[in-house]
Amino acid sequence: MRVIIIGCTQGGTTVADTILKVTQDVEITIIERNSKISYQPYGITIACQNQQCVPLEKMFNNSISNFKKQCVTVYLEHEAIDIDFNNKFVIIQNLTNETKKQVEYDQLVIATGAMPKIPKYCQGLSHIENVFMLKSYSQGKSLQQYITRNRHKGKKVAILGAGQIGVQMIETFVKNNFYVKLIEGEDRIMKNHYDKKISDIVTSFLQEQECEVHFGKKVANIQQKEESNEIVITMEDGTEIYSDAVLLSIGFTANTSFLLKAAKKNNVALENIDGAIVVDQNSQSSINNVYAVGDCACAKFNPTNTQQYIPQATNAIRQGVSAAASILHNYATNQKVSFDLIPSTGSQYSSAAKVFDMAMASTGLNTHQAKEHFHDVRTSQLTILEKPLFSESNQEVTIRVIYREESKILLGCQIFGQKNNIELIQIASVFITNKMTLPQIAQQDFAFNPWFGKPVHVMQQVILQALLGVQQE
Repeated sequence: MRVIIIGCTQGGTTVADTILKVTQDVEITIIERNSKISYQPYGITIACQNQQCVPLEKMFNNSISNFKKQCVTVYLEHEAIDIDFNNKFVIIQNLTNETKKQVEYDQLVIATGAMPKIPKYCQGLSHIENVFMLKSYSQGKSLQQYITRNRHKGKKVAILGAGQIGVQMIETFVKNNFYVKLIEGEDRIMKNHYDKKISDIVTSFLQEQECEVHFGKKVANIQQKEESNEIVITMEDGTEIYSDAVLLSIGFTANTSFLLKAAKKNNVALENIDGAIVVDQNSQSSINNVYAVGDCACAKFNPTNTQQYIPQATNAIRQGVSAAASILHNYATNQKVSFDLIPSTGSQYSSAAKVFDMAMASTGLNTHQAKEHFHDVRTSQLTILEKPLFSESNQEVTIRVIYREESKILLGCQIFGQKNNIELIQIASVFITNKMTLPQIAQQDFAFNPWFGKPVHVMQQVILQALLGVQQE
């Protein structure tokens, strides 16, 4: 069996690794446009926080040499430029000398990832120095070098976008003596994940760290002064914000344009939502023997049971496992043996962010999103000590839950507290996956020891508060 994997970061690497753990009799070919594989871009939020930067070379979870030892064919600095889905072959091009090659497949895995969103005001900014993005290794390396050169110079940096990456990069810049200006077009940070009450807590905390925040500000233009190289960010309302550097952190879009063109040319239907490929629980696309994993694909969003675009490394890895298991199942069937499928259970879009000495996490729907889908949405929020009063090293944690009044099914959860509190979101994620009700959660059996927690688990305490009729909007 011949398997081609286009793209080799989290999802593509997982597919190859999983297959190779079972058998090396599958012929695997990897096509990657970069010079390295399996880069983890968000590691830079850790790599640059200390005075001695961690080399970005440590931000890879696999290597070419490891795959080649297992007889995997790897084409680095090659790009897939066309696919014939009917005759099952891919046209790849060497990005150095532009030579082309045809490679045949039996099973095809699309793992082309995502591209940073580039708004109109950012197009044509290549002539402006010190405008950074974080998706690729080369982009991360450029930013790391800039931070290293300027960490003691009191430079100003503007972060455009208050999503998870933008918020986490605040700490990285502040710890390197940069003055940070956070600019967000929405009215608060991470609006797609958190309710205003949680966002406001985090915003106040960021302002205590001397981070300047600008909410509800739409950028109209970015220019650079010739005489000083200072960057001028002009807002739609005419106000100007000055900075020495800009980090673009506005979000991502699926990198699938050439795939959609190829499908159209082949007269085959490649189902997608805004370019993100729709897949089933085994990561199979609408084209037979073609899989899609990671940031180029959609995933089932459990709270609403709909297909959504969820660009996360964790989702890419889970989809990679499902795709690999399906390929191994097909291979085993041909060999007249059995191999079990490992279908995806969907996603809650669970996420976590470190914010200096604190942390925040969310899973499922926030209140605004929930009300778009359900008429009977209720919330409950509780700030509580994590351990009994007599315990040493006791810390507060704020937990907010979103649920349906009629069915009592949990729809979402948000947490703000110390770093060790964030593991609570993993529990909530499992509850949502299994569509558990508040009474079921309240009666779950949790281990207790005063060294670790309370006789009534803190998650159960906020659930009981909701069941007893204490609600918050």
